Amino acid sequence: MVNESSAQIEIQSQIKQAGSSNNSSAIELITGDVISLVNRLVSDPSSPYYLHYGDNTSMQLIFVTLTNENYATWSHAIVMALSVKNKKGFIDGSIIKPPLDDPLYGAWRRCNYVVSSWIINSIPKELYPSVMHKDFARQIWIELRDRYSQRLWEELENYSPEANNARYQAEDQVMQFLMGLDEHFSNVRSQILLMGPLPLLNKVFALILQDERQKEIVAKKQQQFDAAAFASKLIPKSSVQRANTSQKKERPMCSYCGMLGHLKGKCYKLVGYPSGHRFAKEKGPVANAVS
Repeated sequence: MVNESSAQIEIQSQIKQAGSSNNSSAIELITGDVISLVNRLVSDPSSPYYLHYGDNTSMQLIFVTLTNENYATWSHAIVMALSVKNKKGFIDGSIIKPPLDDPLYGAWRRCNYVVSSWIINSIPKELYPSVMHKDFARQIWIELRDRYSQRLWEELENYSPEANNARYQAEDQVMQFLMGLDEHFSNVRSQILLMGPLPLLNKVFALILQDERQKEIVAKKQQQFDAAAFASKLIPKSSVQRANTSQKKERPMCSYCGMLGHLKGKCYKLVGYPSGHRFAKEKGPVANAVS
């Protein structure tokens, strides 16, 4: 899958390189590389900047309209639908607005407007005035989240059981805890809100910790993989070959004569030269002389 952050960093790096170069041929080459990268991003289905021919502003992303009672279900459906289309980053803040002179700005603006339209198409018309002036899809998402979170608290105050009801107090603690979480925990928060009845606070806390550990494990494995891939590109093949050669088994050295290739127990100078050896007649078996 295309990594939006790394692609944006690469584009900015090439733009700076072109700006610092005085060679017109080099500038043309770098500019061509940037344009090629941008075209590849907008045409790659795994890229967040890719738009299918059916992805237009009039499309109905989900068939659930936001109401006063179904914010948790509606928001979860929106998150799932945007994740399928690799557009979740436009509402959770992971895809940031590039500079106006960035070659990706045009692609980002198109996708941002499309995602904004998809959200607006799933809310009632009476909410249009409060969100139509928002420039970013993330701003619309936060506006709706804050509005319905506040409305949820108002309804709980109006229709809640007596304050000394233990179950109500436990659910109240859970809701306060969940609404205090940031967007990093939006997925697990939506899953917990869909549970009925709500679990106790210690269970919710355990679920949050489990989700955080899983994310850390995935991130750590990805970092290790990226580091290994980067290192493999830096190490020359000749160095790897020399390393493999150095790891081969070393030849034995005789402790009697100091020569390589045999041990003391098989040293001819000690046990005697075999019959037919060119030194057999000249020096004779040393072992016999010793005996």
